[in-house]
Amino acid sequence: MTDGRAHDLVGCAQSHRVADGFGNLMEETTIRDRVRALITQHGGLLEASRALKIDKAYLRRLSTGEKTNPSTTMLARLGLRKVTVFVLS
Repeated sequence: MTDGRAHDLVGCAQSHRVADGFGNLMEETTIRDRVRALITQHGGLLEASRALKIDKAYLRRLSTGEKTNPSTTMLARLGLRKVTVFVLS
């Protein structure tokens, strides 16, 4: 972005590596992509829901993009953290 607004890494459309400003590389992903990968990894929605201790309906809504702003606790269960960066305009 070049308009000076904060850029939310969790909501980005493409997955790639970005630096966090401290020399660490992070892999940028979308919530939807992460949830879909976890559902596949666990063998289905119900299995992922049980393993992650997240309500099945809520997990489905995250996977479809119907829900887009999970709590910090939910992000941690998904193996994600929200990072906001600022870009020069």
